[in-house]
Amino acid sequence: MSFVKHAVFVNSDAPELTDHMAITRYILNRVSQDRIFISEGIVDALDHSSDEPLVGGKLGVDATGRN
Repeated sequence: MSFVKHAVFVNSDAPELTDHMAITRYILNRVSQDRIFISEGIVDALDHSSDEPLVGGKLGVDATGRN
């Protein structure tokens, strides 16, 4: 997972990912500030979003909580 920039985790009862409105509503109803993880790590050499080569930000969102 070193090349993953964003990861959103949901429960098995989440709507299909292709139902954009439903999955967005599902995530927003279950996320809170203490369930967001931001870190720095290795990124792909083709990712030019950082000033430092091969290092960039990562985002993890835990949307497995109850609404």
